[in-house]
Amino acid sequence: QHSCICAGFGSEPLSAEAYAEFDSNRRDTVTGDIYPLCPCPTTKHFNSSPAMCEMNKFDKMLEQMASLPGFRQVVVVDDNLEVFTRAWVVAELSAAHRLHIPQDVKMRSSGSLRVGSREIDVEKCKASRPEDVEHILSKIDNIKEFNKSLNDLIFRPRSGLLARYRSELTFSNAAKVSLAIGGLSVALESAL
Repeated sequence: QHSCICAGFGSEPLSAEAYAEFDSNRRDTVTGDIYPLCPCPTTKHFNSSPAMCEMNKFDKMLEQMASLPGFRQVVVVDDNLEVFTRAWVVAELSAAHRLHIPQDVKMRSSGSLRVGSREIDVEKCKASRPEDVEHILSKIDNIKEFNKSLNDLIFRPRSGLLARYRSELTFSNAAKVSLAIGGLSVALESAL
């Protein structure tokens, strides 16, 4: 995919709000500098030349990878769960699940889940190129059913991708309550 995305950040959006997000995403969060683009001379192929485009073949690639022993999909989740707003990410999650590829989630901490689950709607997901969102949506027969399956896959309480982190958060909260109650009983005993 490098050869498809290394020469730019996608089309500049027309609306002020969309442009502000676009501009923010292309900048280093520490320095504010725009990330440098790759100077490689590789010819870029997008959806307009589907046979040569690499990005529209992730599902075929996953089908091939699924047959490899020990192959897993690792999903790195940011603190704000923004990864689940990216069209290619939700498409790849869904494809891997459909192919029964084991999926692992990595998060810095379960603290991100304190804000609660967000409802994911694939029609509201974003990509650097609007054409990519259109391409992904065109492959989905029933958007409502896809959204339900996707949300179950990620947020289902006992078996969704984030279930392990939710249980860690629940255990952590239970431990804090237990410590607080224990501390209260010790304080009461010493006061008596």
